[in-house]
Amino acid sequence: MTASIHGGVITPPKGSLLFCYSFGKAQRVLASVDAGIGPIFCHGAVEPLNRAYREAGVRLPPVRLVSEIPPKEKGVFREALIVAPPSAQGSAWLRHFGDYSDAFALGWMRLRGARRRRGVDRGFVLSDHADWPALQTAIQATGAERVIVTHGSVEPMVRWLREQGLEAGAFPTQYGDDAVEADALGGVETIVESAVQQTAVEASIEPGARALDDTASRS
Repeated sequence: MTASIHGGVITPPKGSLLFCYSFGKAQRVLASVDAGIGPIFCHGAVEPLNRAYREAGVRLPPVRLVSEIPPKEKGVFREALIVAPPSAQGSAWLRHFGDYSDAFALGWMRLRGARRRRGVDRGFVLSDHADWPALQTAIQATGAERVIVTHGSVEPMVRWLREQGLEAGAFPTQYGDDAVEADALGGVETIVESAVQQTAVEASIEPGARALDDTASRS
């Protein structure tokens, strides 16, 4: 959001556009932002949820709607952080901002190539759910010998738990499809298999190894 110098030429500042889910993740991002960085704008799909969070006592910085700014004043976006849902990517709504730098906040961004597949300048690893090592830690802490897995990438988790000597099985639920984001990033099975393989490799190198983020549940 500041001007930069390239080859002695000053490049005008450009806005920072951050894509993240409207419900939960956007508010988590906003709650972590230093309000002193400059103006903060939100997509119309984000602000209603911001209000609900504020009413529940969650402190969020002041934000404005992009739609409040008339075209002749859109230069204000050059100094701004703009928070928008993934659905805004590639839409006509982006014409408000002229030249901008974009990023995506998503747990899947920990996976190699995720930023490139999303077509953004930066990727920030930010998950809404327990990641692979956190799930393993929770399971171990219970001392359970039998584990039932549901909702998410069930089969790889069940297979992994069985390889660790536990009695594991699956329980079907009606929560919906968690594979949407994974499919958009190149296929859930490929991503999860890669995560499981890396977990096994890291575990052979150092105890308590870290695995990839968000392999057991959607980001």
